[in-house]
Amino acid sequence: MIQIETKDSLNHTLVTKEYYKQELKTEQHLTALKNGRQWIDSLQILISTEGVLLKKLPKHTVLVEGYRPSNNLLDFSIEVPLTKENYLIPTSVLQRGRWNINVSWQQDNQPYRIEKQLYY
Repeated sequence: MIQIETKDSLNHTLVTKEYYKQELKTEQHLTALKNGRQWIDSLQILISTEGVLLKKLPKHTVLVEGYRPSNNLLDFSIEVPLTKENYLIPTSVLQRGRWNINVSWQQDNQPYRIEKQLYY
């Protein structure tokens, strides 16, 4: 037999107040990742001595985000214009260590996203 005691004064809510908005945001993120899989073989994220090189970007304005799990002060967000097929994130922006590099864009009213973890 299990006995559970609760107090009315404690709040036991397990979801956020914006639950449905959060669920929609998560669904959009998953859709973008699924769409981005089409680009896995063509878009390249490479480490070079000058920084991290993004090659064969789509011909759309692209948002490049860098997330440093150990120090959020190093996070960055760069909008790359559609005229660039390649883009270099220079060493001046990156410190040695683990990074999550995210590339996002819209194409034909559909979201696309590629996420890559790397050690620079």
